[in-house]
Amino acid sequence: MVAFLDCMQQFNEEAKKGEPAFSMPYRIHVEQGLMEDPGSGEFYSIRTHLNTEERWTKALKLMLTNFKWSLDWVSLRYPHK
Repeated sequence: MVAFLDCMQQFNEEAKKGEPAFSMPYRIHVEQGLMEDPGSGEFYSIRTHLNTEERWTKALKLMLTNFKWSLDWVSLRYPHK
């Protein structure tokens, strides 16, 4: 899961190079394996070790929301021919 989070962060950095206004709704902290909800200021770990099921599920929800935004961004820039 941390490797996938790292891929998402790399995508975010590359997308911002092409379009500086691009922004995922939730911040990624790859080194710690955390997703940050800026609305509440809370951090959620994507690791299962020493984590509750509820907080782990919240972390995955935030990560999947970022993934959805990324897919939308790509589909708008590279339409299917």
